[in-house]
Amino acid sequence: LIAMSGCSDTFDPSSDSEGRILLNLDLNREVAAPKQSAKSRAGQAKEITATDLKLTLKADDGSMERSWASLTDFDNSEDFPVGMYTMEASYGSETEEGFDKPYYFGSTALRIRENETTPANITARLGNAMVTVVYTEAVGNYFSACKGEVVSVSGTQHDYTLDETRALYVQPGHVEINASFTKQNGVSGKVNVASFDAEPRNH
Repeated sequence: LIAMSGCSDTFDPSSDSEGRILLNLDLNREVAAPKQSAKSRAGQAKEITATDLKLTLKADDGSMERSWASLTDFDNSEDFPVGMYTMEASYGSETEEGFDKPYYFGSTALRIRENETTPANITARLGNAMVTVVYTEAVGNYFSACKGEVVSVSGTQHDYTLDETRALYVQPGHVEINASFTKQNGVSGKVNVASFDAEPRNH
């Protein structure tokens, strides 16, 4: 939890129609993961820090939108026009998928009041789902070649090789897992091995 402190509850700005924001930013990396086994390579969500989050402030009436690349760029002594706002904290992209592509997001509504400092408490959580394909030793020994593919709800196909150890981040929704293989005798094929609905913050 990172809090931008050092502001008093009231102040005397140059304009009587402005106020300030006291930002309290938290990052929750909790993921509902399967039980680990000796052969499981399932991991936790990629770790980032609160300072990695991008900040966006939007006025509800559309009159203003501001962004900060990091929490360290946000100045808690800056004045903003009074009114209703939404403050967002994010990392990554909601639609981007792949290895090492987590998407964190959190937001809060706030009202900036005249000559007051308004607290904005935001917790950013993982917005996409994680998928790991685990191959048994027998698969590697039996087939001369084998490659898995994860097809997400977006229709994007992600290759998942035998030696891959990372978790794949995909948009929540229906997922199909297929395997293309070649037997020792040269016969090749492709089968669907799993079908499920991936949920946010679930591995």
